[in-house]
Amino acid sequence: MLLKRIDAPLLLVIGATMLAIGSWIQTGLTHDWASEDFVVSQLIEAIGVAFAITSVITFAVANITPAQATAIATTIQIARWLGSEIGSAAIQTFVRIREQVYSNLIGLHVVTGLPATERLAGPFGSRATGIGAPAAQGTAVLASIVRREAYVLAYIDAFWLIAWISLLGILLVLLLRPPPPNPLIPSRGA
Repeated sequence: MLLKRIDAPLLLVIGATMLAIGSWIQTGLTHDWASEDFVVSQLIEAIGVAFAITSVITFAVANITPAQATAIATTIQIARWLGSEIGSAAIQTFVRIREQVYSNLIGLHVVTGLPATERLAGPFGSRATGIGAPAAQGTAVLASIVRREAYVLAYIDAFWLIAWISLLGILLVLLLRPPPPNPLIPSRGA
């Protein structure tokens, strides 16, 4: 209904802006966040994706001629499926690499004998709390804390990446040419 009254590029800008805002909200992530902490940002992003995808498809269809219809329809479907898989793989790879970087950077500051290190490993220093040597248990606890915090930082970076790419998409919308007059596009000046 909105596309009958508002140009598709404008709705695409609104959708991309909502994606950027939702991702920006998630950059406040901490290890204490739970599923309910993501509700607002996910709702904003869901509406943004709906606006963006519908606008892109409408804009693409509005720019085709009947001779191109089959090729464009196929291209849109391939782009929807393949784009989702490529995007997912890219973000997963980005997060994995950033986690490795952050694990290394955080690990550089975990030094035996420092007060913070001793405080975290302290409960295991005098006695074992399960199977295994106290030192090994302390090391495992420290490793899990480093890994957890590295993943938090990696996901924050991924949310920033999504926000910036969404904003870049808004700039790319400026390069779009208006489609020819057709039933999908609101009349201009009529």
